[in-house]
Amino acid sequence: MGLVLDEIDALGDTGAWLEGIAPSKVADFAGEADAQDADTLSRYDPVKQLALLACLAQTARMRARDDLAEMLCKRVAGNLRRARAALEDIRERQRTVNEKLIGTYRTVLEHLDPDGPEAAGGVERAVAAVNSAGGFSSQLADIEAVAAFHGDNYEVLAHRFFAKDRSVMFDLVAKLELKATSADDSVLVALEI
Repeated sequence: MGLVLDEIDALGDTGAWLEGIAPSKVADFAGEADAQDADTLSRYDPVKQLALLACLAQTARMRARDDLAEMLCKRVAGNLRRARAALEDIRERQRTVNEKLIGTYRTVLEHLDPDGPEAAGGVERAVAAVNSAGGFSSQLADIEAVAAFHGDNYEVLAHRFFAKDRSVMFDLVAKLELKATSADDSVLVALEI
């Protein structure tokens, strides 16, 4: 698709050729040119022939850009969908870790409860409970791993799905004329960098 756009762009700035002509007229002329074969078009007046072909090239250029933008959007959406699925997989694997951490924390609290039946020597029993659950460093590592994916933050996982397409996507974005749809143009600024 990028090659088609490159070939059309090599013809020149079709938008400049048709500046001031109503888009509906451009579409009509492009449709007329598209409906004709080469033999029929060769019988047209050269000026009309040129106008029809310019409109056809402009329409092809716009269609190619629309197709590239749609491909980009689908690729981004697919990669984000894979990132969300990866987050769900991580959460599923962490459910067991969560249950163990909660069990250990409950045991520690029971041993440290000053009003509990075993208030004396509670600290030693709490430390023993943590050690029997894998030790302090293991428990802290599990807590950090669970906390890293606590919210709905799948974006941190998205980079791995974009890595293989990175250069193609940047080439694609370079071919498109992106415009901000709101006052926030931070994405466009980031793309420039």
